[in-house]
Amino acid sequence: MTHFDIRPFRDEDRAAITEQRNKERPAHHQSTVAEWERNDARRAAGEAGLRLCVGEPTFAYLNVVDRSTTARRKPGVCGVTIWVAQERRNQGAGSALYDEAVKFAQARGAARMQTWLTLYAPDEPGIRFVARRGFTEVDRIVPVMLDLATFDRAKFTSPAPDGISFFSYAEAGDTDENRHKLYLLDETLDRDVPTNDTHAEPPPFEEWIKRLDQPEHDSHALLLAANEAGDWIGISQLGFQEHTNIAWTFLTGVLSDYRGRGIALALKLQAIDAAIARGCSLILTENHEDNAPMRAINKKLGFVPDAPQVSYSKNI
Repeated sequence: MTHFDIRPFRDEDRAAITEQRNKERPAHHQSTVAEWERNDARRAAGEAGLRLCVGEPTFAYLNVVDRSTTARRKPGVCGVTIWVAQERRNQGAGSALYDEAVKFAQARGAARMQTWLTLYAPDEPGIRFVARRGFTEVDRIVPVMLDLATFDRAKFTSPAPDGISFFSYAEAGDTDENRHKLYLLDETLDRDVPTNDTHAEPPPFEEWIKRLDQPEHDSHALLLAANEAGDWIGISQLGFQEHTNIAWTFLTGVLSDYRGRGIALALKLQAIDAAIARGCSLILTENHEDNAPMRAINKKLGFVPDAPQVSYSKNI
């Protein structure tokens, strides 16, 4: 078996990893070093993890995190990401890094390990990699995308249901009170998102609110619905990549007592309007495969399938 010199991750490794990973992805899934750095800056204080690399320049990378120490805590779970450049696969680097991930998870007392794969092809090699190591599928997310260049806005109307008002977060105003209202609504709706796994614990307000201060946030593309009493009861929020202006959906949802009245569709149409207004070309979103109502709304709007995302888990 080939010996690999496994070393700690260095900040300068981001550039080589990002460049190579972008070559393996479609354009709308590509990322930047700046995005990675911002994500790192948002990590919770005290987050426990291990990052290792192989090669000069890097051709294999491991990131394993104890989810019990993250902003969205999942006690007993270690999240694992392993990447190996296409031309260096099947040589043992991934296996060597996986062994290090297992050692870390065991040392942290984790009960299981979890990983996510994006299936750009039906025979994605990662599937075989995790299956050989005893991982089984847990959740399947169905991403879709909407090409705004061909979207016919005139085909859709979004009348306000009786007693419901719609407005952007920019119109509401970025006040401390509104930040807390937004946090409460977002976390209430997040607990309703279908999953075959356990829900992560909600992050503290101080961790959650950091995303409002990031470049991808646009308060004009954070749409809200309120009832007659002024209570916020629905949301559709988009974020935008700096280098492409492509949008992705943070969350679209309506409180359970208000569902089935067309509020979610109206919110998504207003989010689409906000994306068009800033010259966005593509909107990405994703739903759990069991979320039939939201998948039906996206299909009605003309979203088309993107590469599936599947989570796999293994008990330790």
